[in-house]
Amino acid sequence: MDQVDFVPVLVHGLVERRRAARLEFLERVDGHVLPYEAPVALRDISDAGFSAFTTVSLRPGSTYQFRFIGAPHSVVTGRLVHSMRVRAAEAVAYLVGVEFTDPGRERAAIEVLIERAARDSA
Repeated sequence: MDQVDFVPVLVHGLVERRRAARLEFLERVDGHVLPYEAPVALRDISDAGFSAFTTVSLRPGSTYQFRFIGAPHSVVTGRLVHSMRVRAAEAVAYLVGVEFTDPGRERAAIEVLIERAARDSA
């Protein structure tokens, strides 16, 4: 998988509407969007979903699978809630918000990612 350097983005004027508090990743957690094999870098995560940077334009309302490196049973399925084009180092990137569609079934992978973010935040 090609690595893309994502630039942190501050998004001003957005109202916080999340149902669950998110934990930010301080260390990079890579993965990709299936079936495109496009790189994804996790930004933050909660029990309800996550946000990430990716290089492909994804359609809000559609369901996608994401595979993250270092998580057992690492494929999680989510519905894209929003997608916004952002500035990235010499590439087009998108900040996406994803809501887990079946967190009970994918609990093991989600918990590993949440624990990793909690360690980063400590």
